[in-house]
Amino acid sequence: MPRSRYALQPTVRQRRLGSELRRLRDESKVTAEQVAERLDCHISKISRIELGQSPIKRLDLEAMLDLYGLQDEQRRAALIKLSRSAKTQGWWQSYTGVIPPAYADFIGLEADAARLNSFQTILVPGLLQTPDYARAVITEAWDTEGPEQVERLVEVRTLRQELITRDEPVGLKVILCEAVLQQRIGSQKTMEAQLNRLVEVARKPNVTLQVLPNAAGAHPGLNGPFTILGFAGDDDPDVVLTENLTSSLYFEDKRELRRYQWAFNQLTAIAASPRASVTLLKKAAKELS
Repeated sequence: MPRSRYALQPTVRQRRLGSELRRLRDESKVTAEQVAERLDCHISKISRIELGQSPIKRLDLEAMLDLYGLQDEQRRAALIKLSRSAKTQGWWQSYTGVIPPAYADFIGLEADAARLNSFQTILVPGLLQTPDYARAVITEAWDTEGPEQVERLVEVRTLRQELITRDEPVGLKVILCEAVLQQRIGSQKTMEAQLNRLVEVARKPNVTLQVLPNAAGAHPGLNGPFTILGFAGDDDPDVVLTENLTSSLYFEDKRELRRYQWAFNQLTAIAASPRASVTLLKKAAKELS
């Protein structure tokens, strides 16, 4: 489990609030230095607030809105409500001490996502893993402190999957390299159950599952797995997550986002169709039965 350099990310609500405050400041032609002077703080604090990297106290928020000349009471109330909701703790906060802070931040981003596009080369993504498959991955591939933490981490993974079945489910597109179907994780029974789980979840209207055959040859995903998190708000830019053994990296630069989206589109085009992919999954599961 990546720990040491897991990049901290602001919550989507904090990013939205920060973006709106930056827009108001620009519209009012107030400098960051002037805001810092009004709040009696360092200018770096204003930067962190506008980037969504730091929460803001209500008194400071109201002082900023006064400075920007915002008189619209409904808009002021909406921003105050947004600030309050940005501080609301999610279910994952009850697992403090079990999961690294940055993993909690990622779960927060994931929970606010409207769509997720995931390309995986070796493992089934966490949102689609069965408990036994997840347990095998965590036990063998993560640096844990024992069985108790393993079980708690399996709980976290299971709770994350509610994104797929909630009232307004996330739109999930997953492309799996065929090697994922062949990579034995856990027992034969565990692997068979996992493949059958993929067949089941592929039937959901909000899920698109494709398999990239080994015969596809060279493709844009050879550099490794990645996930694109997309959000409903126009002011909430997509985020790309990549992982390796010791760290996870986030990308928000527009050029990098375009590159990853292009790669995902190319992979979608060369992967087997959703129907053909289900056939491949069923065949792989049958070979294990």
